[in-house]
Amino acid sequence: MPLATKPPDEYHCFAGECPIGNLFTDAARWKVQADVAIINAGGVRGPGWDAGEIHVSDMWAALPFANMLCEATVSGLSLVRLFNYSTSMAAYENRYVQDADRFMQVSGMRVTYNTKLPSSGRLIAVDIWDDEKQEYAPVERLKLYKLATSSWECSGFYPFNELLGANLTMEGEIPASTTEELMQDVVGQYLAQLNTDGISYNASIQGRLVNNTDALEPMDWDQTESSCSSRTYWVQKLLTCMDCPSTEKVEFNQDITLAGESNVDQPVPFEATL
Repeated sequence: MPLATKPPDEYHCFAGECPIGNLFTDAARWKVQADVAIINAGGVRGPGWDAGEIHVSDMWAALPFANMLCEATVSGLSLVRLFNYSTSMAAYENRYVQDADRFMQVSGMRVTYNTKLPSSGRLIAVDIWDDEKQEYAPVERLKLYKLATSSWECSGFYPFNELLGANLTMEGEIPASTTEELMQDVVGQYLAQLNTDGISYNASIQGRLVNNTDALEPMDWDQTESSCSSRTYWVQKLLTCMDCPSTEKVEFNQDITLAGESNVDQPVPFEATL
């Protein structure tokens, strides 16, 4: 039922978007009602399946690891950091290349990159799918998103285990936690639900991973306290330079009494709120 086309070999997902990667991430996102889902290109493999019945053995052949479903709450900034790394390590080739398994297959999002740019800055854009509006919208730096993935990314696969764990320090972020659901079981439940509803899984390439070689400006969301301009100020809990409030109107928060020697020109300290 799910995959009517067969990629030529097990490293198909190293090159770009692949149907088996879409399926596993769609199932994970569906199971925990997440905003987005990811899985590494090296985890999902094989030629895919013909249209028709599938078996448990097919799902284990596609993901031959006993990985559990995992979830986290991440900011838009953390998502961008994760995909900055992922797109920098990808080989974008349909063959095995060392560390190219760090390329992420996705659901609920669209990731745009440029393979012609230096590896340190290939990420062009990250957009999140809006179920209500049925369209993509740019990721928001401070917005929180529920993310689903497998336990390998959460606990064993460096540096994703840190990107989804100790590195989640922004206010509102929740480090990854693993459920008791096997990924293969989740995919089976997802396909069974579609079958019950009379829906065939859409195995087409849907433009989730886009190589735009005309886009020359990579995303650069890294900020530090020293990088804040004179019109911004650093907020550590948000890891962000925030715009300074307007100074067009100043209101004193208490009655001000100026004290000092008569006819002496000198500054007088006082308190005010903007």
